[in-house]
Amino acid sequence: LKRISLARNFIGCNGAAAVANFIRASQDDPSIYHSIRLDLLQNCFGDEGARVIADAIADGTVQDKAQTIVDIGLEKNRIGNEGLLYISNMLHENNTLHTLRLGKNDISYEGVMKSLVPVLKQNTTLRVLDLSGNRHIGDLGAAALADALSFNQTLETMILTKCSITEEGAKRLLQALYNYTSPSAVLEQSNHTLRELIVCQNPILSTSFVGHTTFLRDAIHWNQQGIASSRIYKLNSFLMSIHGPRFVHSTNVPIELIPKMVHKIWRIDKSIDAVYSYIRGMPEILEI
Repeated sequence: LKRISLARNFIGCNGAAAVANFIRASQDDPSIYHSIRLDLLQNCFGDEGARVIADAIADGTVQDKAQTIVDIGLEKNRIGNEGLLYISNMLHENNTLHTLRLGKNDISYEGVMKSLVPVLKQNTTLRVLDLSGNRHIGDLGAAALADALSFNQTLETMILTKCSITEEGAKRLLQALYNYTSPSAVLEQSNHTLRELIVCQNPILSTSFVGHTTFLRDAIHWNQQGIASSRIYKLNSFLMSIHGPRFVHSTNVPIELIPKMVHKIWRIDKSIDAVYSYIRGMPEILEI
């Protein structure tokens, strides 16, 4: 058994309790139930239903049972910040769930900031997170998620469609993907794993933001090449941008040749440490 869909059945809290019982039973017999994709779209069980389902998944981890749910869809279930807290607590315990879909619920920036973001900073399992249609996430929520991305290096897809994100929130997300304030920020504070960021149908498009869309597209493209390549591409892009009298370079290598030197070191050594050691030899441009 690989996929179970109870979508659009309006099972309510009683049905959610039955689902929780099934999850617990599946953990007792992983030979039959494993790697299950559970679709609970539009069942209107609210925060209480989210609690019993999240508790069932978390209990299996605490009791060292087999984890069977790898993908869960909880869209359109009237889940608010309280329900998000239960789900976030479950993520703290769980180590198998790779896809979490929470679209079109009642989650706001407060729930994202207080419950979800602290867990995302530590989680190493989740690959896909869908928060689309939660219209009260806004720029504050986007900024909090951007902060989480600076720490999280395993999430690959984040969907934020129709979340009331404006240019301000979009810029924070961009900086999380490509923190171009210094070479150390490029390497250590940028996210290098997110391969898909969907922010369509938000009020972010403006004349002033158009110039940033290229950076956003490039950052995603670089991430798609793998972590090591992403770090090199972003570092190279940063070094190519630092021409000008404000930067005093004390080595004998002309500053315009530094990106070429970085690529040469990378081709020879294939080591981020070797490249970073080269950069650390230039204290005048290490930090802005």
